[in-house]
Amino acid sequence: MKILGKVLILLAIVALVVVPVVGCTGAQGPTGATGPQGLAGPQGPQGLAGPQGPQGEQGPQGISGAAAAQGEQGPEGPAGPAGPAGPNMIVAMGVVSSVGSLTEAYNVTSVNWNAGSQRWEIQLTGISYLVWDYVTVVSPFNGTATQSSMGGKLLITIYDSGGAKIKEGFSFVVINVP
Repeated sequence: MKILGKVLILLAIVALVVVPVVGCTGAQGPTGATGPQGLAGPQGPQGLAGPQGPQGEQGPQGISGAAAAQGEQGPEGPAGPAGPAGPNMIVAMGVVSSVGSLTEAYNVTSVNWNAGSQRWEIQLTGISYLVWDYVTVVSPFNGTATQSSMGGKLLITIYDSGGAKIKEGFSFVVINVP
């Protein structure tokens, strides 16, 4: 029994140490220091997209860049094919000296000085000349000239600077304009 008594005493001591005596709750003690930050949790799902905001104002124009140098001119291209020949609009032409000799003539049958009228009368080959049917250019060597027609002939009158009729050389060309 002696052993039993010792066991009982030992149990009573253990019970006093292990089992606390319950008494009244005391006042709450001060808050302890904050503990370390815990690990981050997983990211939550993305929310819905919000409505589009208003358009902003247009910004100022940027600075223009430097102009580039012009490139070299390319080579000339090949010539195109020749077109068809145009119509020969010259009906007659020639150069008449002050004595009536005819050179460089084309479609001229005769040139005569009419001393009574003081004018040149030119008969054209195969043409009955009317002054308003053709473009006629007369270039006297000196003075000024007029042209007219009569009897199918081209009539040329040349005037000096005082307006008097003179026997002077000239060149002429008669053109038919379609």
